[in-house]
Amino acid sequence: MTKQRRAWLVFAGVCLLEGCASTPAPEEPARTRKYEALQALGFRPNEGAWALDLGTRIRFESGSDQLTGDAIATLTRLARALVELDVDSMRIEGHADETGSDGYNLQLSERRAAAVAAVLRQGGMPAQGLRSLGLGKRKPIADNHSEAGRAQNRRVVLIVPA
Repeated sequence: MTKQRRAWLVFAGVCLLEGCASTPAPEEPARTRKYEALQALGFRPNEGAWALDLGTRIRFESGSDQLTGDAIATLTRLARALVELDVDSMRIEGHADETGSDGYNLQLSERRAAAVAAVLRQGGMPAQGLRSLGLGKRKPIADNHSEAGRAQNRRVVLIVPA
């Protein structure tokens, strides 16, 4: 069995154990290494792309688009790692909790995505490859009836094409 085939089988097994929605098909070794590196950074396969929910690493206060010093350092390290992997395009999706009007939350989520994009650019990501998008409160991942749930919904997700 080739190293490439063995690596793909291990990757597929991990995804099955973790409940991944889909696994990439066996690819050439460089692409497989890139996928393994993305996974090591916390990205997960998601609808033909790789997604990283920054909500566990970066928290936004209610009504805020401000990043803390720790968040900026985390994003800068992430940007440098992605540049090393030759990731040159990414969609940055901002989200908000249910507090406030639809229009307010849409603008807030756009500002959150833009704040993350700005730090990724400063970390070396090519500006032309970064597309920020605000989704407002349309895609909650937790219950908005508790502070803990609302905090989880105030997040940014990075999407790297497969």
